[in-house]
Amino acid sequence: MSIIRLLQDHGIDTIEEGNKHCSPGWINVHCPFCTGTQDYHLGYNLSGSYFHCWRCGGKQLIPTIAQLIGISYNEASSIIEEYGTGIPHQKTKEKQTNIRPFKFPIPNIPITNKHRKYLIQRKFNPEKLQQDWGIFGTPVISFLDGINFKNRIIAPIYWNGKIVSFQSRDITGRSKLKYITCPKAREIVHHKHILYGKQEAWKDSIICVEGIFDVWRLGKNAVSTFGIGFTRQQIRILVQNFKTVYIIFDEEKQAQEKAKKLQAELQFRGIDTERIFICGDPADMRQEEADKLVKKLGF
Repeated sequence: MSIIRLLQDHGIDTIEEGNKHCSPGWINVHCPFCTGTQDYHLGYNLSGSYFHCWRCGGKQLIPTIAQLIGISYNEASSIIEEYGTGIPHQKTKEKQTNIRPFKFPIPNIPITNKHRKYLIQRKFNPEKLQQDWGIFGTPVISFLDGINFKNRIIAPIYWNGKIVSFQSRDITGRSKLKYITCPKAREIVHHKHILYGKQEAWKDSIICVEGIFDVWRLGKNAVSTFGIGFTRQQIRILVQNFKTVYIIFDEEKQAQEKAKKLQAELQFRGIDTERIFICGDPADMRQEEADKLVKKLGF
């Protein structure tokens, strides 16, 4: 799991390896279960992917993330999945997809001025995104299965010409969860088993990025793995469909480590693969810069 990014994105104070109070291979935070002084007693083991408090003992992953961020267990489960993790060392029953009919949060609306303002601030053309990617929005009240989807942009996820899931992005900057994906029970196909992009435009080469906003920036020649974590199903799709894959992940350390692993997996399977390093996030590039990069790569 990209635990460092998860914690940083949600404003959780951390100390990392190199600090005298943090052991090698761990990242530490204040324990939300302990009383008394807050002295970074709760550690997350980076290799074993588990929490342990030096005062009150071992902690389960989902309850700990929920307690740290102040969200429900269901929301914590969703955010853990968004940041590219499973739950190791625990035998859990895999949640099934499509046991409920697929639907979007209710109510949903065409994008409004506040959605447009958010997209424009991020240097996107709202009308082009509506036309190319079918995005829409949610108002100040919107729910699905008890999950609050208010004030979000909704991006439908297509596979084989059908809408099979969706991902949403908060536009206020105040939500504890930037991204919330369709509840797994309503997905026709689990989003981590496919790629986000324009299947009908795929050729022999593709650019592989982390998120949907990266795809929007780089266009039809890009696909997203929905986070820095990737699955064997996504590897299989890349291998079966492309001869060359350019990987462009964020410059952040854990993202680059995942990019290296993805490159190794693809090269092992005979795919010509190159990692392209850029400063920052592909989605934050100016559109003309992104267009030049795509053209430079031969698209």
